[in-house]
Amino acid sequence: GYLNHFLEGLSNPYGSIAVLGFSAGGLMAVRWAKEVKSLQRVSAVTICSPENMQLVFEEMACGVLRLDIALTLHFHMVMRKSGLWKRVNFCRLPWPPTWSGYLKPFTEQCRAQEHGIWRPFE
Repeated sequence: GYLNHFLEGLSNPYGSIAVLGFSAGGLMAVRWAKEVKSLQRVSAVTICSPENMQLVFEEMACGVLRLDIALTLHFHMVMRKSGLWKRVNFCRLPWPPTWSGYLKPFTEQCRAQEHGIWRPFE
């Protein structure tokens, strides 16, 4: 993706690169740093990143505020605006707009399409 392309064109006199990831981006930064093929050494630094994203979503689904509803609706709007919603074989409205009702099954379908096999989000 974008980071790989950027890294390939980068001339680094120090021989190493550090990628900084905030919040959920920290999980992706660590994963990317492990997978990247580069001449430079790549490491990841995370700030306020959870160890397990599923636990974060499940915690958001509890309590009076139900933050998972706001997250699900925002996620759906971003996916529609970006056009990614049409590329996933899960084109339905977010109902119920919750972690377990929409966001989790949508994410599982994305992963199934990418890897060719369905696995639960765990």
